[in-house]
Amino acid sequence: ETPRVSSGGEKIEMDPSHEKWSLLEVLSLYVGSENHETVKPIGASGLLVALVGLFSRARRDVLLFAGMSLLLLDASVTDSRFMLAVVARVAPFPISSPGRMMMIGALPIAMLAGLGIDALRRPLGPGLVRLGAALACLFVAATMIESEYRRLQTIAESAPLLHYPMEVLAFPIATLLVLCIALWRPTRLWPVLLAGALMLAEPVYWRAIWSYNMSASRGHFFRQGPGVAQARPEF
Repeated sequence: ETPRVSSGGEKIEMDPSHEKWSLLEVLSLYVGSENHETVKPIGASGLLVALVGLFSRARRDVLLFAGMSLLLLDASVTDSRFMLAVVARVAPFPISSPGRMMMIGALPIAMLAGLGIDALRRPLGPGLVRLGAALACLFVAATMIESEYRRLQTIAESAPLLHYPMEVLAFPIATLLVLCIALWRPTRLWPVLLAGALMLAEPVYWRAIWSYNMSASRGHFFRQGPGVAQARPEF
């Protein structure tokens, strides 16, 4: 688990039952900040397609990129189990912001997503393999949707000034449906194109939400006058 900081104009109280962001939340939700030093998000759609990539027939590439992803993710969090200690020992400088490791860690996850797109264009193997991939996507998508829904509710209740619409949950839902169709009919092109479009559209949508929140919070701050302190929301 890892804490999260976002830009805006209000202090956000933490849900006592959900005090820290889970790694899955951090990877799928983008609340935006130019200041926070933590794991950078990949997006729910990209994570689901990368999950399909784990079932690709290119087993050597899967093992390579999956191993790199796990090691770099571990090095990106402050409560690292192994890799951050190794990096800190060999680095000639102090590691004060481990989250920056995700600038490199996003690459192997992106490569897994590429393998996932490639796997959707050809049969993964027997029906049991395709069923296993679909069930894995269903489980991860359900976990992400439930977690994101709770987090967005917490933000809405704690900081009504910030606007993070529930519509963002449409991305993991739509991606899950597209992936299931593509796994069922692997020779069709349109699900592959739609999965790729969802991966590209999700970060653009999140960035638009973040820009809106920055403008709204700054406008609220200046309307209140220079004597009012601006508190940063903390997650």
